[in-house]
Amino acid sequence: MSYELLTRAVEANKKFNKVIEFYGVSYVSDECVNSCTYCGHSSTMPQERSTLTEEELKLEFAELLKFGPPEICILAGEHPSITPDYLATAANIALKQDKGALERISFNVAPMTTEDFRRLRDQVDFPIQLRIFQESYDRETYRQHHPRGPKRDFDFRRNAQQRALDAGFDQVGIGALIGLNPNPKQEILGLIEHAYTLKKQPYSISIPRLQKVEGSCFEIPHEVDDPTYVAYHAILRIALPDTKIIITTRETPEMRDTLRPLINIEDLATKPGVGGNYKDTHFQNKLGDTRTTPEIVEDIRVKGYKTKINF
Repeated sequence: MSYELLTRAVEANKKFNKVIEFYGVSYVSDECVNSCTYCGHSSTMPQERSTLTEEELKLEFAELLKFGPPEICILAGEHPSITPDYLATAANIALKQDKGALERISFNVAPMTTEDFRRLRDQVDFPIQLRIFQESYDRETYRQHHPRGPKRDFDFRRNAQQRALDAGFDQVGIGALIGLNPNPKQEILGLIEHAYTLKKQPYSISIPRLQKVEGSCFEIPHEVDDPTYVAYHAILRIALPDTKIIITTRETPEMRDTLRPLINIEDLATKPGVGGNYKDTHFQNKLGDTRTTPEIVEDIRVKGYKTKINF
């Protein structure tokens, strides 16, 4: 990666004034009818499935919200039980337990019709964001890794953010998985094109690298090395100067440190399994950073970054 590219990207990120937005993550269900090759919650994985009840949601959000994140992200697989009504119930339970720190609720859930997005929007009187990933912008790569289930429909997923905006969502986020496509540059260009075609610029963007899944024989087909991964973030920062870039605990603390001059949003000690914030559970994928929330937040403060998280 050229020094000039990195310098331009860091300069572009200065407008955010070294503020890191943290968000809490809640997996509310691992029931899913899709068979994505890379996913730890694929319908092909032999595991017990569950969806949090209202009482369990209260326990989950009480633990998730205790550090006062300005955002939480609610995740669920694609299943008939995960309705707009269920997601609205989950969001409203979280809002009742909020101590005034929340600024938005994000949904990383299966794409819906405009009508179902509006049904969810109408039941949550609070800023909401749809944050889902296309996974791959290459149709052939997408087809290979989504062999069965509704998620096979490339275009329905590709247009989900626009439908959410049409339904009244306040913000949207986009992203792609890095490691599926033999030509990962195609994913970066696809993300930029997607962002430019939306009627409202994405609030957030993310390019997580695929990680191993416990109990799965899936091998990451096209791993991307660290220097290339950093370069992709630099390109996104220059191409989308007003969109906030996310880095997650999939990456190691060292890589998070490397990327921090280019990014704006991080997750808080994510436990990628149903009810993972309050109980032991099966994780969707392995993590590169297993530090606690206080350890992560203290580390960035020592390094001169600002955040709204308080202990």
